[in-house]
Amino acid sequence: MAHYAQGTAVPVERSLAQIRALLLKAGATHYAFGESPEAGAVQFALKGLHYRFDVHRPTWDELQKRYQRPGGVSRAAAVDGEWRRRWRARHLWVKAQIEFAEVEPEAFTEAMLAHLVLPDGQRLGSWAQPQVEAMYRNGVMPPLLTAGSR
Repeated sequence: MAHYAQGTAVPVERSLAQIRALLLKAGATHYAFGESPEAGAVQFALKGLHYRFDVHRPTWDELQKRYQRPGGVSRAAAVDGEWRRRWRARHLWVKAQIEFAEVEPEAFTEAMLAHLVLPDGQRLGSWAQPQVEAMYRNGVMPPLLTAGSR
């Protein structure tokens, strides 16, 4: 089965520019892009809240496991192609979130909760995931208020 945007020639820079344009058109007041050897990240502020999402850079080993030996191209070309494809998919995701938010504004906030940046710099999804796993494992909800709260 083909994956969305498989074989795209659209450069990552164009996808990033389109993501930026979508976010700014939607009212984002801040926008930043950062990159490391492992991933690229987009951070933005919208309606006073800050969000960050990552796109993880593929490795050759990952491509071999996921796509059953991508053939006909060099390792570097296969990795670059997957990197472009992931940014196209992220562009589609951002576009869909913003499009739906025009009809149901609360849907954007709900959909973006995992990407909400907390005051300590963590994303809500990263912070909550271990707690959710523990709740399902133990079957116990954490207390709503900490000890000593009124």
